[in-house]
Amino acid sequence: NYLCHLLVLSFLFIYGSASAQNDSAYFDLGRIQLRKDFTQHITIKGSDLEHMPFARVSDALAPWLHGTLTSKPKLVYVVDGNLLNDMDAYSIHDIEEITLIQNAVAQVNGSLNNQQLVLVKTKRRHESSKGITVAGSTYLANQDYPKDYNLESENALYHQYHLGAWQNLGRIRFGASANWMRDVSPVGKSVFETHKTPQLNRFRFNGWVDATLAAGHTLTLALNVSPQTSSQDITLFNAASAENIITKAKGTIINPSLRLSNRLTDEWLHELDLSYFTNRAPSDTRRLSDYFAPASANFESLNHTVFKSEQFLLRDRVSFTKNLGAWQIRAGVSFTYRKFKQE
Repeated sequence: NYLCHLLVLSFLFIYGSASAQNDSAYFDLGRIQLRKDFTQHITIKGSDLEHMPFARVSDALAPWLHGTLTSKPKLVYVVDGNLLNDMDAYSIHDIEEITLIQNAVAQVNGSLNNQQLVLVKTKRRHESSKGITVAGSTYLANQDYPKDYNLESENALYHQYHLGAWQNLGRIRFGASANWMRDVSPVGKSVFETHKTPQLNRFRFNGWVDATLAAGHTLTLALNVSPQTSSQDITLFNAASAENIITKAKGTIINPSLRLSNRLTDEWLHELDLSYFTNRAPSDTRRLSDYFAPASANFESLNHTVFKSEQFLLRDRVSFTKNLGAWQIRAGVSFTYRKFKQE
């Protein structure tokens, strides 16, 4: 088991030009905020990624950010201010933009071992008062093997379909979406082995509510649920035996969150965030071996494993902003508690 308790108390004091200052001028890294014009960053619109076939957001980011900028194992995500290690519960159709932060201060924000922060902003603000989004895509997938491999790729179909809706009633805004994706990994055919194309089936259900409780006081609730199944079936042949290996796995990600924002005065702002993340993924592998020579025999083995992880995150922040002529004073006290368990 890996258990991490993290407690952070930070005090920030930032000054600069007071013209046109608002929340959109800052990046919310979860524990701290950075001015956008003082932070090196790269931002990708979610709409630029919607037409790419991928199973994970990190896979979609690979052509954009990997290489000299970052690599897949080094990414940690902050979704709407909440630190997450897994983005699988979110469909790309629910994401407004993705930003890679290239700033050393990210190391005190929850990223470890030179991990890099990726900020994810989900779609909450819409120009129209209500609407429906429908999207779907299907791709033919296969592998291109070199001729000397003597392998012929199977053909398989990748699918993703999305349905979302939202409505703005003034003091209350809410929305929900459902997404289904089937990812495939075509494999090569040969006389020594046969495969059934590995598949990953994932459902993603997301819902959110933004409510204005009173002037300057807002409440945001969100819930993400993502069940998935995967399977792989391979048979290996040689002159003396045949071995069949079947692996089946399933899992469910659940991620509720709450944010309460209170504008105490024109200068004082209080923000409280609570979130919980859990992922339980059991897996079963069945291995059946048949031997033809020197004598006929067969053996069977079963292996059952369960991966579990959970995280509780609490963040409480009080900030002060004051304009003094051409200057702006910003100060804040932030309290963060994070409990992470994995087994």
